[in-house]
Amino acid sequence: MKRTRYALTVVLCLFALGTLGYYYAFASDERLPPFQLVTVEGDAKEGAALELSGTYGGRMYSKPLIVTTEGSVYRLQETLAEAVLDSRSWLLELPGLKEIRKEHPNFMRGKSSTSGWYEDEEKLIYADAVVSGGQSRTARLDADLLDLKSGKTSRFSVPLPDQKYDFAYTEDVQLVGDQLHVLVAQRKLEAGSANLPTVYVDYVLNLSDGSLIDRKKLAFDWKTTPGASLQISVVTEGMATAPSDSVILQIDEIMQKQVSEHVAAELKLLNEKLVSYSYSTDEMKELPSLFKPGDEPYRVFNTLDGNVLTSLRPDDDADQLEWTRTDLTTGKQLASLSVTGEQLGAQDIGSSFAVDGRIYVLLYPTRLNVPESMQDDGEPTMAAVLDADSGKVLYRGKVVSVDPKRSAEKELKQLQLNNLNRRE
Repeated sequence: MKRTRYALTVVLCLFALGTLGYYYAFASDERLPPFQLVTVEGDAKEGAALELSGTYGGRMYSKPLIVTTEGSVYRLQETLAEAVLDSRSWLLELPGLKEIRKEHPNFMRGKSSTSGWYEDEEKLIYADAVVSGGQSRTARLDADLLDLKSGKTSRFSVPLPDQKYDFAYTEDVQLVGDQLHVLVAQRKLEAGSANLPTVYVDYVLNLSDGSLIDRKKLAFDWKTTPGASLQISVVTEGMATAPSDSVILQIDEIMQKQVSEHVAAELKLLNEKLVSYSYSTDEMKELPSLFKPGDEPYRVFNTLDGNVLTSLRPDDDADQLEWTRTDLTTGKQLASLSVTGEQLGAQDIGSSFAVDGRIYVLLYPTRLNVPESMQDDGEPTMAAVLDADSGKVLYRGKVVSVDPKRSAEKELKQLQLNNLNRRE
């Protein structure tokens, strides 16, 4: 009994010390300067959806912060509960998943994958491929369903074909009629065989009873250059839960060259293909790619918006961002556009992404390839929102220091914002 009391006392003391430390850290951060994203042109509602993140201060004393149209929040200004939740921010920040956490917290509990979600007006579904431990290395599909009208939940588990699995994980989940399609990336575990290829299988389940109706292995007809390998990545909806009839597979032919024992291997991109797969028709079609000979691996960023594929290709040398939009149903190219930092009132283009028919761009006042601070001249970081189909600027905003008692130029020199996200 005494040991229990002693342990409880220690825990309470540690909690008290932690709380005091958190309080003093919070109090010290109250002296940090406030910043805000303000509208330069366009619709302020577009800017209200933006979130710029980075640090304030020098290398030794930098403080992480987020800047929005409402102001700035430093990391230590979060409540203790928010700090705990922030450990899963990589999951919660994805468009679509924030809403699920708020509206269906019980359903989301214990689910960690970001690629196993589907939601429409009637159903919310989560499916996960699980490989058992030990020597058996068998795999199964676990699916949880929530009826959004009745609030009733159901669950079923389906064993995958009998073999040993090195790994298996869910890439995409879609519903076609009463058939649930779960796209799984998997690799067979076989004694004496190293580096077996990853295969992609569309498992089709009966939604009513969870039975396995069909399985379709996606085949890629590509003869690689001797010594090269294929690296496949799956391009799904920008919204983690959005319905779509298609999924895109980005296939990169990469040559890996080991420079020396102590230097990381060099990767050379030889070719890149985009292939669409339709869940309803099983049809696979090759799509046009923005790949250019000499491109570094992963230069082109592809996202899916319904049945429209958006491909972004930043060109650092030309300070230019180009993109295309392709209708997967008709194969028609809807747009082929480009924009420079100068056209958007900046010297350099930072990160960019596409979602919901919008192109989001982070902009810097100085060139990033010079050995100076991003804010060396005390000029503000900017953000822009463009219409993906026309290239029209819907919004342009800049980050400003809002404390009149401080030197705006001095504070902006210490502010480095290197990430742009869209908040829901």
